Amino acid sequence: MMDEERMEDERKEPKKTVQKAAYILIMLILFAVLIYSVYQIAAYLKESFDNWKLLDEITEQVVVIKEPSEEPDTLIVPKETVEPDSSETEAESEKTVEKGVPITVDFDRLRLNNKDVKAWLYCEDTLINYPVAQAADNDYYLYRLLNGTYNRAGTIFMECINREDFSDWNTLVYGHNMKNNTMFGTLTDYRDQEYYDEHPVWYLLTPNGDYRIELISGFVTDTSSVIYSIPQTQEAKNELVDAIMRKSNFKTNATISPQDKLITFSTCTYDYDEARYVLIGILKEVNEE
Repeated sequence: MMDEERMEDERKEPKKTVQKAAYILIMLILFAVLIYSVYQIAAYLKESFDNWKLLDEITEQVVVIKEPSEEPDTLIVPKETVEPDSSETEAESEKTVEKGVPITVDFDRLRLNNKDVKAWLYCEDTLINYPVAQAADNDYYLYRLLNGTYNRAGTIFMECINREDFSDWNTLVYGHNMKNNTMFGTLTDYRDQEYYDEHPVWYLLTPNGDYRIELISGFVTDTSSVIYSIPQTQEAKNELVDAIMRKSNFKTNATISPQDKLITFSTCTYDYDEARYVLIGILKEVNEE
């Protein structure tokens, strides 16, 4: 009887050893996953900090926010100022003065260290306050800061085939959808009408002139969308405008003239594979005088 029990214990012993080894292996794998996850989180936080620090230093050096003007955004000429014998109607006597760009950028200083900088983007009361670069390809700034260091936040950059002076009918600008809302992390907020109503205008400053960007459409699409093209015929332009206005998540009273040029901001979104959120605006030259 004792021999049988001893033999049974001997048979169970290898099984226990295998179970123990499997348990240790599982614990080691879980520990490795934990260490890797902690490393990835730490790396992400460090890269986010490095990105924020560099942009903050650049912004402090080259960007000046103008003092708020006491004048209203629109100037209405009172009806009584119109000459009695004038045929001008009350509607025609109202003159609108657009507010100028709320910041100034020292491009000479900004481009001392990086000639790839082509413009500066700004939207009041948001995190949008970034330089815009352009490289020979669309991969360079995808995971690089302006100083060339690797960083998953990347840099806001223009489509490489666009003209750097924004003279194309449609200029494409890309940025990452960061979880901390930096870069283009707030683009998807334009899904809500209320957010658009609060931030209907962006500003684009360039070495050769400044623009007011009147936002007209925002929606989810994919990388094969026609919005990533630069139409050459008026018919193709009209078709593109009709399409983006139908798809927009928000409503606007903005109108497009044949002379207007578009700027399209694009970022990743996670509605489906290869999904993108695009925000489209009209470029209006700002005459500070």
